[in-house]
Amino acid sequence: MMENQFLDITLLQSIFESTSEGILITDSQGMISRANKSAALILGERVGELVNRNLGEILEPRSKTKLLKLLNKDGGKNKTQHLQTKMGLLDVELKLAYKEKDIRVLLLRDVFLNTSKRKMLQLRNIALEEVDNGIIIADARLPDLPIIYCNNGFVKMTGYSKQEILNKNCRFLQADDNGQKQVEDIRLALEQGKPFHDVLRNYRKDGSLFWNELHITPVHDEANRLCYFIGMQNDVTIAMKEALIKERIRGIMEMIAKLHPLGEISKEIIGVLKEQLEGVNPVIGYLDQGQHVWIQVDDGSLSKQELEKMASLLFSENSKTKNKDKVLAQEVCVGDISKEKVDQGFRELALKHQILGYCCFPIISSENDVIGHLVLLNSDLGRPVGFEMELLEDMTNLASIASEHHKKTHDLQIGKKQLMEQAKKLEERVKERTKEVTNTVQKLVEVNLHLERQIKETKDAENKANQSQVMLAAIAQNFPKGAIIVFNSNYEIVYVEGEEMKHIDMIKEEAEGRSVDDIPFFNKHHISKIKEDIQETLKGKRLSFELGFEKKIYAVNSRPLYDANQGHVLALFVYNNITQQKRVEREIRFALKKEQELNDLKSRFVSMASHEFRTPLSAILSSAILIAKQNDLGNEDKIERYVERIKSNVRNLVVILNDFLSLDKLDEGKLQPNPQLFDLVQFSKTLIEEMKTNTKEGQTLKFTHNDEDILVYIDPKLLSHILINLMTNAIKYSEEKQEVILDVQNNGNQVVLTITDNGIGIPEKERQHLFERFFRAENALNIQGTGLGLHIVKQYVTLMEGTVNYKSELGKGTTFTVKLPKKLVKNENNLSYRG
Repeated sequence: MMENQFLDITLLQSIFESTSEGILITDSQGMISRANKSAALILGERVGELVNRNLGEILEPRSKTKLLKLLNKDGGKNKTQHLQTKMGLLDVELKLAYKEKDIRVLLLRDVFLNTSKRKMLQLRNIALEEVDNGIIIADARLPDLPIIYCNNGFVKMTGYSKQEILNKNCRFLQADDNGQKQVEDIRLALEQGKPFHDVLRNYRKDGSLFWNELHITPVHDEANRLCYFIGMQNDVTIAMKEALIKERIRGIMEMIAKLHPLGEISKEIIGVLKEQLEGVNPVIGYLDQGQHVWIQVDDGSLSKQELEKMASLLFSENSKTKNKDKVLAQEVCVGDISKEKVDQGFRELALKHQILGYCCFPIISSENDVIGHLVLLNSDLGRPVGFEMELLEDMTNLASIASEHHKKTHDLQIGKKQLMEQAKKLEERVKERTKEVTNTVQKLVEVNLHLERQIKETKDAENKANQSQVMLAAIAQNFPKGAIIVFNSNYEIVYVEGEEMKHIDMIKEEAEGRSVDDIPFFNKHHISKIKEDIQETLKGKRLSFELGFEKKIYAVNSRPLYDANQGHVLALFVYNNITQQKRVEREIRFALKKEQELNDLKSRFVSMASHEFRTPLSAILSSAILIAKQNDLGNEDKIERYVERIKSNVRNLVVILNDFLSLDKLDEGKLQPNPQLFDLVQFSKTLIEEMKTNTKEGQTLKFTHNDEDILVYIDPKLLSHILINLMTNAIKYSEEKQEVILDVQNNGNQVVLTITDNGIGIPEKERQHLFERFFRAENALNIQGTGLGLHIVKQYVTLMEGTVNYKSELGKGTTFTVKLPKKLVKNENNLSYRG
């Protein structure tokens, strides 16, 4: 009895899930407790989204009224109603099939039976739910334009649940901020049924402000009557904040340029931080002779004195702050003061004013010196990230610019005063020196003639030197595909030129005079090797080697340069780019290797093809001769056996030819999968029947599967080649009276096909070559075969993004396992395959 009940329940469940007719189980008010896949497809929804939802929410108002009458009318069983969804796109026939107490069973039928349209609508709904933008639909036919649809993006953006949003006008997002000009513009657009686009302030459920870029589009029916408004929202809060901050930064830069006091500029910076960051008390301290001069703003919760005291305690000499030295020089954020070792006075003040953490950012000068600190006293456990961190970096940079500008202005004023004092002293000294100069002028006149001669000689020598320098520079600059670099004993570049400099982003003016340690595109390995080569060259050695750098290859030659006393003071390195020559060399070697492989393959192919074609052709010829001789009455059985023998050998020839053609297409890259929808179980049964004619005496083919119907969307021709090759091998390498098993398993998004035999097995030492073309194992050389089957199987499985594996034991048999996705999906570039 229990077994019969279980079977009944299983049968009902199977009918519920597999029937093409939609089934809904609701209460008397239309609340859905169960729904099958067909109902979800008809309504354009997901099954999970229908459960615990009222069917009336999906229907337009008049259809909702009809639904309630159908559910609660006496004698309403087997009554039928035609209903429409809210969008008016779907017409469904709803039938009350069962009514008992508060349980109703409804049957749905698509009036137009347009399954593709249903699936497209379902996909549309899924896509709308997954986008980040907020999307709502308001019914323009109802008073106050209630929202009849909102996606998950709108829920995430506003913080309201769908129950709080649906059937309400979207003005709740304006809170009390309804004096915006855009609000009036929206009202006029809705009244006139026109589109709208603008940015306005909106408020989330928690009261937080966000800037909403709103698009409103009116939707009309076929009679051009306004039916709906579609609203698309995009949160542009960060962009608006960034624009506002840019304007504030421009204002602060103007204050710096107009020499406003440093304290006034700093308070403006603090004001920006307090506006943009919630729950923080910023304090700026500038270092003056090792001590901070603090600037802060009294916000009512903390006085200026308390803010200054808390910031000072972080840097005091007696501070117990953990990693104090690090706080002075690096960014430090402490999220929870109670878990950190800090000054006791600081802790008491923090607890008093509910300060939970702090962040300290050093203010760095243009010379990378720490000139002050920006301290944030946080009333929450948040740590600045993303936009907040970028804002803090901008503000510390502004503080640095303001401080340096202030210091330079102050230093300039002091310099002017000192300059005036020096000018007076200089004037007195000039008078004294004038007298001395007058006395020396006469002596200078005497040596002038002698100097003129020396100057002429010097100019002549300088002209010759300049000509030599120009000639050397011209040669070096035009050095083809290379560069010339001269190093001194301190590993500094004293001279560099050559065409290759522009390819390695080396600028002559920036490189000369710098050590190799300071050249940014040299890594540690390059620097160590260059230094080693410079040392060897300065010892008198001439080096010649090849160097790889940034995907290029250079031939490097070095030699020492001598001074007048034959001392090795400089090392000359000549770099010649030989990348092209190396590439040509590699291409030639690769072409030679491919040519050798091709010749080898041709030889193996001719040898194998002549042998493999000869055997079946001989069998066909002999069978044909025997048929001719036995063409008498009473020999029909013999003739039939000979015909079957001919058919079998023809099939073998077809398999061999298919393998050759498949190999040719694979090599040329012309083969692409053509997926089709079919039942894998029926497909496998048909293939098994065709393969039975190839079995040996007493061999049996067994087919097992875990589902009666396994629908797949893959290439049936490629799958046929895979299974025929694997089944043929299993039959061929098994003895007579052995069993070959094909097992098909439905495994989620995959299908698993397993072919098992009890044949000769695969030698372990040869398994690494199993999927190579023309490979034959030692124990299979006397058995007919091309050595292409498993190679093609591997390629076809890979084309359909599957895997093929095997287990084998010598003398006991082999099992091949092929895993393929149940569904192949096309993309815009090519065919890609995934389960």
